[in-house]
Formats: sequence, C-alpha cells, structure tokens
Amino acid sequence: ARLARHVVAPAMPPRSRVIPAVDYRRTRWANGAGWTREIHAQGEGDWDWRLSIAEVPAAAPFSCFDGVDRELVLLSGAGIALAFDDGEAV
Repeated sequence: ARLARHVVAPAMPPRSRVIPAVDYRRTRWANGAGWTREIHAQGEGDWDWRLSIAEVPAAAPFSCFDGVDRELVLLSGAGIALAFDDGEAV
C-alpha cells in the first residue's frame, strides 16, 4: 500500500467572495405574493443565472420563467409542496 507524504488542500476559486446580507436586493414577486432576496445575477438584461432566496409566507402561485431550470433548497421551515395543474403534488 502507498502512503501519501502530505495532503494538498484545494485552492479557493479566485472569484469567491462574501456578499453581506445587507447587499441583497429585495424585490416583490411578479405575482405580488412574496419576496425574493437576490444575492447575485449574471447576464445582460434578463439573467443567465441567479442565486436568490425566496420568502414564501403562504400558499401562492409558482411563477413560470420560460427556459429556466430551477433548483430549490429549503433554508428553514417545515417544508414546501408544489401542486401542478395535472393534480400531481410533490
């Protein structure tokens, strides 16, 4: 068996930075039912990608962003359920 002589820690990406919460842009959802705190958006005009925190105070319509794939991560609370027009719920 081979033993490593030392461990090399990966270098931090050169563009990493901490963005203080006071710098997040808070905007009302297009449907008026909640808020988004935008941490970062990349792209001209409409964004190519975005990192944001949605504040979901109650059941509300889920806005469609054509051509956008979404990844949802629960940061706090009891959970979230999505109900679709075809009756499926996840």
